[in-house]
Amino acid sequence: MGTTDRWSTLTENRQTPTPVTLLPRQKQRHGFEENDDRDDASSVDTLRLSMVEGAFSNPNADVAEITAAWLRETAIRALAEREDEDETPTEGMRKKEKKKPSLTELYCGNGTHAVNLARAFHAVTAVEIEPRLCAAAEENFAANGVTNARVQATPAETFSTRRSASGDD
Repeated sequence: MGTTDRWSTLTENRQTPTPVTLLPRQKQRHGFEENDDRDDASSVDTLRLSMVEGAFSNPNADVAEITAAWLRETAIRALAEREDEDETPTEGMRKKEKKKPSLTELYCGNGTHAVNLARAFHAVTAVEIEPRLCAAAEENFAANGVTNARVQATPAETFSTRRSASGDD
C-alpha cells in the first residue's frame, strides 16, 4: 500500500474534527487612532478552529489569515457606512438607540467566517446541512467565546424559504 493509499484510508473514515489554530502574524489597528475608544473589531484575533477532514476549507494558512482580515475589515467598513447613513437627521425624528445588525451565513461549514465576524454583529445565524460541520461550528463558537451565534441545521434553501415567508430580513 502506497503513501497516498494509506493517507486516503486514514482520512476517509475520520469523523471527528481536526483542531487547527489560526494565528495572525500581527494584530493591526487598521486605521483606528490609538486613543480611539471603539472596540477594534477589524483586527483578526487568534481563532481556534476545528476543521472536519474532507470538508472545504482553505489549506493555505497565509491566505486564510489574509482572507479573514479582509472579510472582517470589509464588514466593519460596510457597517460603519450604514451607520453613517442612518445618522442622517430627519425632521421631527428622534435618534434611535443603536443596535448592531444581525448576520446570517448560509452554507457556513465549520463556522470559520461566523466566528471571525461575530463581534461585529448583534446575533449570528450560521446555516449548515451537514451534521459533522454543524458540530464543528458549535465547537468553534464555544472555543472562541462566541455567545451570540447559533447553528441552524437545515438546508439553506429551506431556511431561506422560511425566512422569506416570515418576513424577517
